[in-house]
Amino acid sequence: MKKILLSAVLLASTCSFADARDTKGCFLFARRNKTTTTTQWYRAKDGTVRKMLPYWDAMHRAEDADRLETELQKAQTDLAAAQAANAQTTADLAAAKTQTEALQKELEAARAQLAQLKTASETQSAELKKQIDSEKTTAASQKERADKAENAHKTAVGQVASLREEALRQAETLTGVRTELKATAEERDALKVRSEELQKAVTAAETAAKQTREELEALKKTVEENKKADETKPADPPQEGTTEEQPKVEGEKPAEPAAGN
Repeated sequence: MKKILLSAVLLASTCSFADARDTKGCFLFARRNKTTTTTQWYRAKDGTVRKMLPYWDAMHRAEDADRLETELQKAQTDLAAAQAANAQTTADLAAAKTQTEALQKELEAARAQLAQLKTASETQSAELKKQIDSEKTTAASQKERADKAENAHKTAVGQVASLREEALRQAETLTGVRTELKATAEERDALKVRSEELQKAVTAAETAAKQTREELEALKKTVEENKKADETKPADPPQEGTTEEQPKVEGEKPAEPAAGN
């Protein structure tokens, strides 16, 4: 931009000596004023006639143009960033709106759930109240039972004391009974020894009786054999005035006297 302005200033200075009314010799023309200040004009490419600036004004304008161009680029960059930020903000607003709608739905669901919880809490409170009343009744009943149990415990303590005294008396009685049992056991042992001795004596007597019976049986057999032998032997006539005395056998009856004697 600065080079363009410098070129325009040089062209204007070249054509400054031409006649201002002669527009054919140069595309620039000048018009003298009554004062010493000269205003220079030039024709632009689009055909318009424009006022030519002085050199230093053009230089300042060029510097301002460079500065403004830099500021314009910065402004364009800021505008693009602002537009991008605006687009991002719009997207964020849309997302926030969507999130707000979702949160509103969740809030409505939470309100409905809160209402359900409130109803359930009221129902549970009523049930807890009934349970507490029942627990109070049970506690009163248990207290009454505890009082009865305490009285029964006191009675049982007295009975235990009586039972202990009775147990002591029974222990003394048991000691006496054990002493008597010991004496009885000693007597029983003595009687057992005596019984064994008597059993031995009975056994000996039975053995002797058995031997005696065996001897009697043998004697009976001998007597019978002798009797049979006497019966088979011819009898001698007995002498007058004499009687033969028969041998007596144990267990036999004596002979009866003959008839007529």
